[in-house]
Amino acid sequence: MMKRMNLAVICTAMMALLGFTSCLDSKNGTTTGQWVGIVQVNSASGYYQFKSADGSTIVPSNQSDLQGKGLENYTFAYVMATYNTEDLSQGSASVPMQISGVSPIKSSAVNSGTGDGMAAFSNSSVAFVSNDASNGMVTFYSTQDMFVPVSYYYKPYSQGSAELIDELNKHSFALFYDVKAASEGALTFHLRHHVQDEALNKERTSRGAEYLHFNIAAAVQEYRLEKGGLPQTIQIEYLQGTTTGELGTALSAQLSTPVNYQQVCEELGQIQK
Repeated sequence: MMKRMNLAVICTAMMALLGFTSCLDSKNGTTTGQWVGIVQVNSASGYYQFKSADGSTIVPSNQSDLQGKGLENYTFAYVMATYNTEDLSQGSASVPMQISGVSPIKSSAVNSGTGDGMAAFSNSSVAFVSNDASNGMVTFYSTQDMFVPVSYYYKPYSQGSAELIDELNKHSFALFYDVKAASEGALTFHLRHHVQDEALNKERTSRGAEYLHFNIAAAVQEYRLEKGGLPQTIQIEYLQGTTTGELGTALSAQLSTPVNYQQVCEELGQIQK
């Protein structure tokens, strides 16, 4: 039975590149392959299809397993699937796949300005933001759709309990930026974390992670108008806590390796022609 992937699995699995992998098995004379990646969710009357970054349509063969997951409420999801290589044909735009894991991806706000609005929103720390193969890469579905692996602290409850679901729903994130303050060739986003009940931050000692979606189209356009071209790199700054969600002891941190946005645009330009 298909299961919803937990947060740790997502961070590990996202090390894989979007698209078909070369990990193949041969069973009963049939060759199967593994696929992992971010997809756009298309649903109509309870029937799901997924669109990959290269424009291919993934048709789930186990539609019934996708019911009740709330996928219709999300634009993007992370999917793990298997496929029969015999179903792949040259130039085929549609591929049937057995979905083995799926996790909806939340879309978060991107705001211009780094003043009072950012300060008012921020009331909890961030544990870690990754951009490396070991913990998860900042990933793009298109040049405007950016996915960031964010680790943060939450109050511990039993796995799958109503209390845990309620706790996780209290967390929200946003990016803030100021193109006038941006250095030449680099666009910096400031990731901030907001919780509904700041007083509980000291009790938020468990650490979880998830991929968050940000549409950065307006930010990139503002940067282009201000600087006369696209940013070559993207940096993400955040307020890092050490053991809890408390903000008072958090220190400013940033990606160890900035995103090579120029390379992202070039690579997506090749696969999305």
